[in-house]
Amino acid sequence: MVVAAISEIERELSREIGSAGSGSLLTEKGAQAEIGPKLRKEKLIMVRDFKDKFILQMLQKEAMLENPGFKWFEEHLHKARILWALENGSRQPVGYYFYRVESWEHFKHVGKIVDYPDTLVQLFVTQANRRKGYATLMVQDFIDNHPGPMVWVESPKRETVKLLQKLGYGEGAPPYELWQMWEGLTKWVKPRATPHTADWQGTTSCTVDLL
Repeated sequence: MVVAAISEIERELSREIGSAGSGSLLTEKGAQAEIGPKLRKEKLIMVRDFKDKFILQMLQKEAMLENPGFKWFEEHLHKARILWALENGSRQPVGYYFYRVESWEHFKHVGKIVDYPDTLVQLFVTQANRRKGYATLMVQDFIDNHPGPMVWVESPKRETVKLLQKLGYGEGAPPYELWQMWEGLTKWVKPRATPHTADWQGTTSCTVDLL
């Protein structure tokens, strides 16, 4: 069943990627992006039907062997995307991420309704396909498709923090609201450089403010 599901999706991807042109990455908005010095054949697909859900479940089982605290994908709360890439001559699912969709939620422990933001919940790349830029690609995809003054991430692991910093983000200044701390939410923003008066050597110094 696993092979059949992967083979069917592989055929669909072959048709779509072939029609889009060699080596393009198709984002949720339909944009094409060049990743690194060469164009690479990768595609992030939204989890929609039973085949996608089955493959996501297999990837999550692998993820939980390493990370027992990982959450399961919940269809009523989350949306997920699977990353397919050309590996060893065929397209394979090499990772996934899922996020919580913005919604109004009532939190009993704080006694109010809150605006829960679009939040990156979980990110995983299979062991055999790490250090190939796939995790960075998925984080950037989430950011590109959820534009705003800040990026919300739930309980980020050290590796995710490093990726956000690599992309130019720093954790926003506290305070967090009680419900945000309860949920493990963290906010990430891009620094803003503020030029100061040039020093005596003629160079310009600056400070960094977190928006």
